[in-house]
Amino acid sequence: MSRVNNNLFQHYKGYESLIKKLQQIKAKYEITNNAISVGFCNRSEEKVISTFLSDTIPYSFFGGYQEATRKICVIGNNIDFKDYICCLSGRFNKKFNKLTHRDVKGAVYNSGIEIDRFGDMWVEDDRIYIYCSKDISNYLQNNFNKIENCFIRFEETDYQKQVFKFEEYKYNISSLRLDKVVSALLSKSREKAKDFINAGFVNVNHQSIEDFTYLCNNKDILSLKTHGRYQIVDIEKNKKSGKIIIIVKKFV
Repeated sequence: MSRVNNNLFQHYKGYESLIKKLQQIKAKYEITNNAISVGFCNRSEEKVISTFLSDTIPYSFFGGYQEATRKICVIGNNIDFKDYICCLSGRFNKKFNKLTHRDVKGAVYNSGIEIDRFGDMWVEDDRIYIYCSKDISNYLQNNFNKIENCFIRFEETDYQKQVFKFEEYKYNISSLRLDKVVSALLSKSREKAKDFINAGFVNVNHQSIEDFTYLCNNKDILSLKTHGRYQIVDIEKNKKSGKIIIIVKKFV
């Protein structure tokens, strides 16, 4: 059994704890046939879950809205996601407080609650929206009331949709290797891009990538530390130069 697990973990390197969790949940579901939440996952983890579970048992994902970047996974049939996920909203006075997504994320990470209990979160005008597991909603409403120096009262609200704002850019690159893409995005030399990648400052689809030869794909989301998030939305070939043209949206 240990050899089987070792081979399995080698296949899902970097996701060992998630695979252990899935093994336990899958075994429990096969005995009880009762729906079980795996928790919220990012897009990279979603792919791992889908590959591991395949069609062995029923499961589904939902993040509150179609474009959600973090979705809850529930194993079972005929799932009513209102039993598993809720959206909290809190208002703050933006005249005296300037809160960012980073502030909200930092407060959530420091709350002592496992991150897989939280979905998407964002700041919109004078409101903060946080998707979370239904079973921690009351606790958050009663105890999660301060972000930075700002006191906030959260309440459950209808499912909300995050509206993303972008700036669009176009780059000519010789290949889709990560170092060349990062070099273009940062307007830095390829050597500096390699150093940036080797330092662990680049995430692709929410997974840290330190291999500068990694090949990027259309729809990939790249997070560059202190430089923001980008998504490759189209890849074209320049017929004259033979170079690759990537069209990138930067989240603003």
